[in-house]
Amino acid sequence: MIQLGQTLHGYQDGHSLLASSQRLPYAAESTMLVLSDLSGQSFVSGFEIYLTGYPLTEANLYALAKTWYAPEMDRPGCVWTHTLLINFGDLARFSNLSVLNDLFQRPKRARTSWERYEQPLRVDENARAPRKLLPSPLKTKIASICDALYSTDTASVIVPWSEAEPFEAPFLALWAQQWPRLRRRFTFCTGAIESREIAGRSFDLQCIPANFAGIGNLPERQSIIVNVKPEVGRLPNNVLETLLADLANPNTRLRAFLQNYGADAPQRRTAFASLISAWLLIKSGISDKDEYARVIAKLSELFPEKDSGAALKSDLLEADTIAHSEIALTFDERIIAVLELLEGTDEIAQAFDFQQYLSAKIESEPLAVLSLLEKCIRLRSLGAAGQERAFELARSIPWEILEKDASPHLLLVLLGTNPELLSHPGVWTRMAGRTHEIVDMFLSKAATEEDWIQLVRATLRNDVPQAAGMIFSRGPSNLVPLVLQELEEYETFSPAMNSWYVEIERRQPQVIPWLKSRESLSVSNQLGLSSVLDPMYLRKEAVAPELFEQVAEDWNPRRLAFLLVFSSTASTDRSAGTFAIAFRRLHRLVVGQNLDYYAWEILRRVLPDSIWGSWETAERLRRFYVDRFFENNWPCTEFWNGLEGTEIVHEVFDYIASEKRLRSYGREVIRDADRCKLQDWQRGMLSSLPKKLR
Repeated sequence: MIQLGQTLHGYQDGHSLLASSQRLPYAAESTMLVLSDLSGQSFVSGFEIYLTGYPLTEANLYALAKTWYAPEMDRPGCVWTHTLLINFGDLARFSNLSVLNDLFQRPKRARTSWERYEQPLRVDENARAPRKLLPSPLKTKIASICDALYSTDTASVIVPWSEAEPFEAPFLALWAQQWPRLRRRFTFCTGAIESREIAGRSFDLQCIPANFAGIGNLPERQSIIVNVKPEVGRLPNNVLETLLADLANPNTRLRAFLQNYGADAPQRRTAFASLISAWLLIKSGISDKDEYARVIAKLSELFPEKDSGAALKSDLLEADTIAHSEIALTFDERIIAVLELLEGTDEIAQAFDFQQYLSAKIESEPLAVLSLLEKCIRLRSLGAAGQERAFELARSIPWEILEKDASPHLLLVLLGTNPELLSHPGVWTRMAGRTHEIVDMFLSKAATEEDWIQLVRATLRNDVPQAAGMIFSRGPSNLVPLVLQELEEYETFSPAMNSWYVEIERRQPQVIPWLKSRESLSVSNQLGLSSVLDPMYLRKEAVAPELFEQVAEDWNPRRLAFLLVFSSTASTDRSAGTFAIAFRRLHRLVVGQNLDYYAWEILRRVLPDSIWGSWETAERLRRFYVDRFFENNWPCTEFWNGLEGTEIVHEVFDYIASEKRLRSYGREVIRDADRCKLQDWQRGMLSSLPKKLR
């Protein structure tokens, strides 16, 4: 049972509210006061009784009213109006709204008869009202009414007729045929002596006196007049026929379809015809891919916005049946059919929110979506637009799902469409041994510079074996500066970087412009580059030695040899300090016989030849040290800083004393001891140095 409110309006010192079962907002009361009064300036024969239906939005109520002309009243033009107030939520519960017509009661002039309107009514929503057969002329008129009503959203459909009563049942039937949200908006009157409005909008459907003088003044764009001669053709024939057949004999399946899918259809009259069209497409089921594609394409025309008809579109993509009609296609076959339709048109992509639908599907059935994507990326029939839509979906899949369930082949394709996935360590676990495929995929898709940077960054951070060689050998020719810039982001050097610097060493000419553009280098690049680059080549290309100063803090023989040779020809005092530190550390390594092959390969090209064997590396190193200070005229302070221990001091000054060209320099170094800021142990040795120098 449904509870209804009710009101009674009539004459009492003017048209007014006489009784009510409930309080209403002021705006609702004001609307009812106007619409419960006589619908024109004066009474018209044949329109003594009429129905009016309209929403009271501010009260969440629908008002269905019956008005009676009241000749018994002393004042001409008085009426009684009994209004039923139906909660919006209860409108959906009525299958036959005609039962409401039986609830209207004409009041009497005596006030005691008004008391019944102060109590709510209760009605069985499943009660059946006797069906009234329409005379043939009226059937033709109803066809014209439906054709006009559902072919436009805003025009008021005007039905001139000699009396109001014959249209009560048809108008109520039309109202009942609609889904609940459309019912809430629908406005009609079977006895509009003058055109009726609510909130500035003309009623959707109005029956007016046939001799209505104002008909000619109604603007054509605001109204459609259903004349005596029937006019149809605005709606497709099959839509109109289906609609009329349902009015005559309600189709349970069709009504259920309208109820289910009307909720998110556009809340306008033309959407009713669109849903009927959709029903006609689907009612017999869908047996094959071509038929399914036609339905999808048509629905995109009927409901072009993504949020219109969303439930119907979603069920068409997923449900096995719609309104008891079977869809004989698998999930994969449906989505692929849709994706194949995308080529050359934007309408379907704009109408169907695949992203939202499949994102929800991922959460419930991730394996099904991943399997679908695997098929999509292998299909040539999708075309570029379909492939791109599949890739868009792929980019939205959470990594946690991909890592757990995606095949290596699918992962490979997804990495190409979404290189950011490369940053996940799990990628390299899943793709172990397939780095070359990733690199080749980047080449085949004409990856951007940013894509290559992401690949380099990911392989560096995940210590991917052999990645450097593969990327450099297969990648673009401008990789060296990109890789160096990426390595610049690291604060510390790690052995995993060695393979990258080995590849860079093979491309030294590309390193020079990048080095010359830098004012400083990160520690990782200083250590990495000094492990592989040729210092003689850098000297020739006039690269600044100051870029590698922090190498002096390292104990790697090759790096120290690089730094010693690289800084040996610079004339700045700053380079003298770097040279001295590198010498001090290298000399200790040489004396301890810890100089490796790579360091020796650098040193042997610059150390002076001597009568001693090659094993006298320490002596050759000391002589190189003295000669560089002498030739570069470096400060004596830095000269003394490179000498560590009494033994090396004696050996260095013995060499200076043995060379006539160096003696004056040696005397200057000793004479300027105070200015050179010697350490105490060094100052104590001055008296023991060769007499030739004192």
